[in-house]
Amino acid sequence: MNNKNNKANKSSYINLRVTEQERDLIKRNAGGNVSKFLIELGTNRANRIDKRIVIQDPALVHQVRRIGISLNTLIREVNIRKQNELDIEFMDVEAQLVIANQQLSDLILLGKRK
Repeated sequence: MNNKNNKANKSSYINLRVTEQERDLIKRNAGGNVSKFLIELGTNRANRIDKRIVIQDPALVHQVRRIGISLNTLIREVNIRKQNELDIEFMDVEAQLVIANQQLSDLILLGKRK
């Protein structure tokens, strides 16, 4: 049941109570057409993720993964010591964090060069 403009005939209304701040935010996010924005959002047609194949440097992914594993191990050790009320050598923790930070900085610089 389309009219001459090829738009569906819409005869139902939804009343929605919001605060002024929420109304302003919805209008801003809608970019002009609030009805279209809410329909797309409510029917899961909004912000569809464009599935693209991303080619990543396997060596870079491997290095980031290794850094993540090191950080998780460090945090796990800190939590275990904390739970068991053992002393935590914060100088050692800081040294490990400095190393991880330097490794991440090196990877960022490497990525910018490519």
